[in-house]
Amino acid sequence: MTYLVIVVLALLLAAVVLVMFIALTVSIRRQDRRMSLSGPPRTSMDSTTRRLVGVHVRNHDDSVSGFRN
Repeated sequence: MTYLVIVVLALLLAAVVLVMFIALTVSIRRQDRRMSLSGPPRTSMDSTTRRLVGVHVRNHDDSVSGFRN
């Protein structure tokens, strides 16, 4: 019985990871197709995808390694 619970939990976790991967892939492809990576995210899904992947948009006001424009 314990093994059955472990297998069910493992399958559930694998399904959640697969759904997240597919959602990230779709969102990345959509942003790339729109060529919208240089601007702010349009939807909350785009914002979440950028946060998980680690993509940030730099403003012209941001300083790079201490130098200012």
